[in-house]
Amino acid sequence: MIQNKQQRYGVTLRWLTAMLFLLTSLVLLVASSPTAAQDAERCIPETGFCVRGDFLRFWEQYGGLDFLGAPITDIRTEVVDDGQTVPVQWFQRGRIEDHAIYGLRLGQLGTEHLLHIGYNIWDPAQRASGETPGCHFIERTGQNICEPFLAYWESNGGVQRFGLPLTPAREEVASGQEGLVQYFERYRLEARPDGIRMGDLGAEALAMGSPTVCTNSVPESLRNSFERIPFRRSLGCPGETHWNIAIARQPFERGEMFWIGLPDGSRHVLALARVSSLFQRSNADTWSEAEPAIPDITHINGSSTPPDGRIVPQRGIGKVWASDPELTARLGWATAEEEWGEANIQRFDRGWLIWWLNSDTVYAFGPALGDLVVFPTPRLTPEGPNLQALLEGVPAPTIGGQPVVRTQSVDFYRFPGALTDDEIRAISLVAEEVLASGSTQLGNSPKGRIAVRFEPSSGGRCPDLGVAYTGQRTIIMYYSPGANRDDVRHVLAHEFIHQLQHDYYGSGDHLQSDNILLEGMAVWASSRFYLNEQGEPFYQVIVREALRSGQQLSLTRYPSGSCFLTPGGPASFYAQWGSFTEYLLETYGRDRYDKVYRSGWGRSAGSSDYRGVYGKSLGELEADWIAWVQSQNW
Repeated sequence: MIQNKQQRYGVTLRWLTAMLFLLTSLVLLVASSPTAAQDAERCIPETGFCVRGDFLRFWEQYGGLDFLGAPITDIRTEVVDDGQTVPVQWFQRGRIEDHAIYGLRLGQLGTEHLLHIGYNIWDPAQRASGETPGCHFIERTGQNICEPFLAYWESNGGVQRFGLPLTPAREEVASGQEGLVQYFERYRLEARPDGIRMGDLGAEALAMGSPTVCTNSVPESLRNSFERIPFRRSLGCPGETHWNIAIARQPFERGEMFWIGLPDGSRHVLALARVSSLFQRSNADTWSEAEPAIPDITHINGSSTPPDGRIVPQRGIGKVWASDPELTARLGWATAEEEWGEANIQRFDRGWLIWWLNSDTVYAFGPALGDLVVFPTPRLTPEGPNLQALLEGVPAPTIGGQPVVRTQSVDFYRFPGALTDDEIRAISLVAEEVLASGSTQLGNSPKGRIAVRFEPSSGGRCPDLGVAYTGQRTIIMYYSPGANRDDVRHVLAHEFIHQLQHDYYGSGDHLQSDNILLEGMAVWASSRFYLNEQGEPFYQVIVREALRSGQQLSLTRYPSGSCFLTPGGPASFYAQWGSFTEYLLETYGRDRYDKVYRSGWGRSAGSSDYRGVYGKSLGELEADWIAWVQSQNW
């Protein structure tokens, strides 16, 4: 047992094999440059376009005219291949994309081109079974890289620059000539009598069909927040930004509502709830001065008077609240009068981004019922290499290992034999999204940076594949190369929630918390990142199937001596604890959950003062929870 600040306080399972393996782009991170670099530019007379600022530095770093070619558009906002809305600039042979907190990267033009012409890159018939002599075999895509392309690919950056191979070498008419070509994720290589050249994929892609070009862009002051939104791919193009708009906010028992009046005369009411599941709704404000300011509430509680200490919302907010039974049930009663303040607001095709200046908090609303994040505006300081913007607060511990990548909140390391650098970089993409989502659920953000180290998994009677150990601002994860990335991301999300729990409850209360509540909250709060094909949290699915199979649910019969990941072992309890946490939050609210969480005295399951907080023993609450699960329409 590790003691004090290094005490182990979280152990996570490998859960299940993820449903779908996604090829994730390798991000080419570029740190923010000094102000002088923002003013630099280079113009190419032949095309009439210029490259500026960070785009210029990235363009030069990755080959400039020799590799990417000349610019053929200005910087503009587009919806790119993975559905994200980002600033981009097109070049003769490629596209540079600015993903804000994740850095600049090269667009996947090779992938896009093949899909556009109907080539199935996942067709097993197009994949090799192994390495051809004299070639380099990439198992992940099932392709060999052979001469005449191999030497050129290896000597000019390999995977880092070109990406993975997507096709074998094949005859094709490309760039106006017939010859041997091979496609990679970002480029097409062409064999010519005078040597290997890069194909003009950028120019060809623009000629083949216009991309989705957005009229407006996300302003710089909102970009870092926008890139933390897990559902940003669903928002579509950004609309006009409104600065310092006067809006009203009203708190409710389980959520908040906003009234927004835009300069175009439109009026909107937005509602959100965070307990026990995420919920949001956007409505037009149809209230008029001819209507009563206070809505009729007799259909809600059989009386014209609200409960003691509660308030009936009025006017636009009140009309929306009282006329929507689901909204009324989700949010409960208002707990205070409307508060007026200022906000910076950007609408999207299918959502909202609101920076509420009164509390320096960001709210994002998407198209789906659960598309909601709320988090404090991150405080960044240019302390990293080349003035890279990093999270202010407690620095990440130095935990040893080879440094791999830094996001704004997390430092990633690895030991030899663990996940590869490329795998860790791809997995790191979810870090800021998870922390923003966790902040929504818990109501706080990290107080400092976090260090994550990957170590190789081992065998033996109890293999540690997928197990993670969390200490204060440190996470150790056991995975070897080739592990399913969706699986790793879920475990990492679970461990990030433990870090947020530590900062929210404080070291003393958190390290002594009841395991049921400690792990149950982490399962519940990270469930957005572990859903089945129907969008259901897996912990709900596991509990439902256990009931259907006749399994007896128990919160405290924790199996000792068995391996953590074996069927029926300790890991099987996590789903039940996540469901129990959801039940407590929905039935009794967050304040009492926080109180019972802080009453733990030794980590063992059942050690919290349930009777003192809820007026019932854990056994009685367990019976109520099972009845609640049986009543759910899961």
